[in-house]
Amino acid sequence: MQVEHRNAVSQRDYVYGVDAEINFMTSKVMETRYYEGCGRQGPIRCIFLGEFHPVAGPKISCQFPEDYISKEVFDTISAYIIPKPQIQQKCTMTINALGHKIVGYPIRIDNPQYERNMYLFNLCFVCDSWSKTVQYEPVVKKLGEHLTIMEEETRFLSGGSTRLPTLLAHLLHDLNTYRKATLVEGETVMHLKVLEVRKDPPTVHDHDVPVLVASVGLPRPGRPRRTVPPVSKEGMPSQEHLDLDDEEPFEVDVDADWDLTTRQVIILVVLFVVILSSR
Repeated sequence: MQVEHRNAVSQRDYVYGVDAEINFMTSKVMETRYYEGCGRQGPIRCIFLGEFHPVAGPKISCQFPEDYISKEVFDTISAYIIPKPQIQQKCTMTINALGHKIVGYPIRIDNPQYERNMYLFNLCFVCDSWSKTVQYEPVVKKLGEHLTIMEEETRFLSGGSTRLPTLLAHLLHDLNTYRKATLVEGETVMHLKVLEVRKDPPTVHDHDVPVLVASVGLPRPGRPRRTVPPVSKEGMPSQEHLDLDDEEPFEVDVDADWDLTTRQVIILVVLFVVILSSR
């Protein structure tokens, strides 16, 4: 019985060990496949509003889903979410720390109606640490400026509006599902859209640029083929038989075949030559 018991335990440990190894390998594959700078665009995992409370200091006043960013994580990076007043406000910032990539737009409103004569807040998007987030920066900026107007008019943020959680949930769902969202608050309507950020075009080399070409030696349309002049004793063509009108064995219709830039260059060159010759 003891032998059978040991075999059963050994088999169970073997199965659990295999599962743990598979899970470990899967996580390693994901870490290898997705990494910072891989260019993949992940979804928005969370949206939260951080603000500076006059008593409690920096804190998360509202987030969706709830408790996605823990208090410990926020306290670690709160100096970047709610920067000091001396640091420049209204500029897009991105923080990649503790397994999260956070995109925000910190804003400061100076007004004596607040306890410290100013109100600091930052509406942030949270994505995976490997995700590309540059496409969310214009959306975060537009949201921050829109919330600034609402705060100045109705104290929508500092007054603890009950519609804020619904607004964040609506944003998270529509931006992840449709890549766009429409916010309606009273008579104010705001449209948001996540734009696709394309890769930079490849470098254009000199041999990649098309140029106009023509076969040298073909006569002008409607003219007979030029006869070869006799060769002198020195091996050079006789000058008395050269036809100056035939020195251009081909012609290109500039108006039809050349682009606008080339024609402008030709006009400038001709004008330059005319000016020099007039002197």
